[in-house]
Amino acid sequence: MSDIANIKEELLNLIEIKNDKVIIKTLSNIISQIPSKDVYDLFGELSKKDPVFFMMKLYPDIYRKSLEHLRKNYKQNLPELILQMYEYILKTHCFPEDEDKIDFIVGMTFLGNIRFLGAIYLTNKRIINIGVIFKLKTFPVSLWEYLIKRAIRSRQKTMTESILKDMPLAEWGYSFPITNMVSIYEKTVGSLSYYINLKIGEKLKKYRIKIVPKNWPPFKCPKEEFIEHREEFLEQIHQLLLKYQ
Repeated sequence: MSDIANIKEELLNLIEIKNDKVIIKTLSNIISQIPSKDVYDLFGELSKKDPVFFMMKLYPDIYRKSLEHLRKNYKQNLPELILQMYEYILKTHCFPEDEDKIDFIVGMTFLGNIRFLGAIYLTNKRIINIGVIFKLKTFPVSLWEYLIKRAIRSRQKTMTESILKDMPLAEWGYSFPITNMVSIYEKTVGSLSYYINLKIGEKLKKYRIKIVPKNWPPFKCPKEEFIEHREEFLEQIHQLLLKYQ
């Protein structure tokens, strides 16, 4: 792992000048060393340096290349290794002391006309979709960027203990608020939707967030088991929304 230590400072300097192409090219060789906590720590440090730049310019490629590497080289225990990567990065670099994972499932999260596909984590503070973005109709980049910035600001507000005040937190995945909900739009078999107010620029607009769990590989399980977990997962979100309303 000496090469990781050798290039860490170089990559952090490249983030300062926002040279995403060189960073991604340099990381390609490092990603080949996954699974490795040293690599996951590097991802976390890069995100802490500039969370907005990391999520907008680096995360999509890093996420895709990391999963491609795991799928190609670790087919037998792929689900365990993917979860290991996600949870190590989240718990080590993204969660403040008062944030805890509640549950995990695979599926889709919708925000307006943006669709996020991947792993859905529920914590006591938010919903996190670790995955890729698909656009529906017009793709509002300003909304996407606002969502990332809002998550970062929210994380900073939780750091009230003096030891944490100046400690940066990373972003890994796209965060959706569960506090200050306007209303629960609909809870049906298989999905849950709720509204939140987001202020983008000078405009305050109501957006619907919709959670749709799916029984997708590599986490595919027997149908009855999935249905039971899906409804339990959605009910846990429902109860948190009511708690924070």
